[in-house]
Amino acid sequence: DTERHEALSLLRRSHFPDLNAVLWERLQNAHERERFRAFVAQHLGSSAAEMTPGAERSQLLDQLHVCLADRHRAVRREALLALVQADDARARLIVHKGLQDEAWHDSRDLIIRCAYTFGMTDLIPSMRPLAYDADATLRIQFRAMKHRRKRGLRTSYRTPLPSRHRKTSPISFGLQTSLFLFLR
Repeated sequence: DTERHEALSLLRRSHFPDLNAVLWERLQNAHERERFRAFVAQHLGSSAAEMTPGAERSQLLDQLHVCLADRHRAVRREALLALVQADDARARLIVHKGLQDEAWHDSRDLIIRCAYTFGMTDLIPSMRPLAYDADATLRIQFRAMKHRRKRGLRTSYRTPLPSRHRKTSPISFGLQTSLFLFLR
């Protein structure tokens, strides 16, 4: 999976045409491993977040909506996170009802993180029992959410510094083709 992940990253940086369509095929393949399928969902979400509103973006968001009911937990988590980053209305609804929904019980840490991203401090009273949960991740997420409320909903996002490792030259068509074939 690691090699395919790297090949996919190279194809993405090289702006390979129809990459999203190929990835959607990979995501629908029942023989793919959960880890790779989760990365594909993450990539589709990143692509949707980078696109301007239009038909192609709405198609990607619809595909991510389908992933919310996937059999693999990691794929569902990545799809929800991607939809939250794209500021999707359906994702807001899932986050708002997620703590009471049994389908998302094993992803409560993600629900809290997404609520933090959306600024849904009105959910803090329903999250309060999680402050004493045995899961340390839930306790940390809840404290971060409470801290956000105390700061008056100021955003705390930092823009990442440009990395010298991310600067890549466009790869050749031959390398693109071989990476594409490696993905299949």
